[in-house]
Amino acid sequence: MVFDPALARIVLFGGASTNPDATSASPAVFDDTWSFDGTTWQQLHPTTVPSGRFLAQMTYDSATQQIVLFGGALNTTSDANDTWTFGVH
Repeated sequence: MVFDPALARIVLFGGASTNPDATSASPAVFDDTWSFDGTTWQQLHPTTVPSGRFLAQMTYDSATQQIVLFGGALNTTSDANDTWTFGVH
């Protein structure tokens, strides 16, 4: 999750359906993108998205005015080692 000043919204990507720390859990992972303006959630539909994941790191790059996402967990045993940019404006 990251604040995008160009959109004036918080942007959220991915997540898991259950607590991924539970040893017996096999959470479903999500590849959807949402924005929040302080009142309303809105699903965004970028053309290209990374695979579903949770615990990814996100930041806003003011030089390119893009959101950058790195890594995350693909499931309870596999981590991603990739970088994605979102230009949702």
